[in-house]
Amino acid sequence: MIRPIRRDATKNSVNGMNVSVLAGMVSTGIFAVSYLPVLLKAVLVPALPERS
Repeated sequence: MIRPIRRDATKNSVNGMNVSVLAGMVSTGIFAVSYLPVLLKAVLVPALPERS
């Protein structure tokens, strides 16, 4: 008789958090931090004059 594989809820988790969710949070954080210099430059550089 083949027994079904019992999957423990905490087997692939970090303190109950799924590893894929944790990886998504880390990648989103890295993206957000990498975008900060662009936002800072947009705030500090004066607007270009309009051309007619």
